[in-house]
Amino acid sequence: LFVDADDWIEPNAVEVMTQLAEKHNARVVVCGNKIGDECGSTCCDEVDERCEIWERDYVIKEFLRHTIFRGQLWNKLIQRELFDGKAFNHKIGYGEDADILWKILLGVDKIVWSNIPLYNYRISVSSISGQRFSAKKMHALNVWQKICADVEICYPQYIDIAKSRYGVE
Repeated sequence: LFVDADDWIEPNAVEVMTQLAEKHNARVVVCGNKIGDECGSTCCDEVDERCEIWERDYVIKEFLRHTIFRGQLWNKLIQRELFDGKAFNHKIGYGEDADILWKILLGVDKIVWSNIPLYNYRISVSSISGQRFSAKKMHALNVWQKICADVEICYPQYIDIAKSRYGVE
């Protein structure tokens, strides 16, 4: 579980996400997020009603769409062993999360996706993410170029989705 320095998780986030992982035998759990400064626990009674099991093809498709399932690591509980043999590319100034998450997703059969808002995200104008344009953001183009190459080989049915996210035809 990754938590950015200026963000925080709800007090029961690890418990809820671990319960979902164990119950559904999933190696990755994705939770919802809130933007703001208000903290409060999320009730565990309704957990199952607020989650979906996504099989690998759907996971890949949603990652490529990059709308409700994005490439950041900060709202995901990921089994540590999925990182074995993988490393962050420290030459990437922006998009390094998507780069490693893509590699991880290629090795999972399913994930649990939940809209339970367990992660609290702060937008800072001084961070790279908070800026409209930054030279470092251009690094994401290289990440998506590599993802498109992988998709062309492994998931050609989704190449149009991948290319539209990358910004090419």
